[in-house]
Amino acid sequence: RGLGWGIIDAYPAVAAALDRDITPPASRVRWARVARGSASAAARRPLLKLRLKRFDRVRAAMPTSGVRAVNVFVSVDGGTYKHFRKTHRKGIRFHGRAGHTYSFYTRAVDRAGNREAAPGKADVSLSLS
Repeated sequence: RGLGWGIIDAYPAVAAALDRDITPPASRVRWARVARGSASAAARRPLLKLRLKRFDRVRAAMPTSGVRAVNVFVSVDGGTYKHFRKTHRKGIRFHGRAGHTYSFYTRAVDRAGNREAAPGKADVSLSLS
């Protein structure tokens, strides 16, 4: 694998030769919404549904191992993000509280142990009135 003008990027070249996945996977919360009927039935603790997207990035001549799990993090009212759940599913549920704003992001881990870096901002935010 080259960088241009004959310069070799050695680490990916050796990893490809050894058939080893070194590329971290990617993930994100595609959308979050209040579950139908949840706002009226449980106004104080509405149920949120989150849809997740995850994939192991494919680079030319580099092997991929597939996503093992996605870790979901949540922040309440702009506070510190905390780990909420580790999942293998494409969607999860979260009980919020009325009057708060929730922000979510994800970090995927692939079967080779590569971890996605934390994003600079939330994938999605949702205010509950």
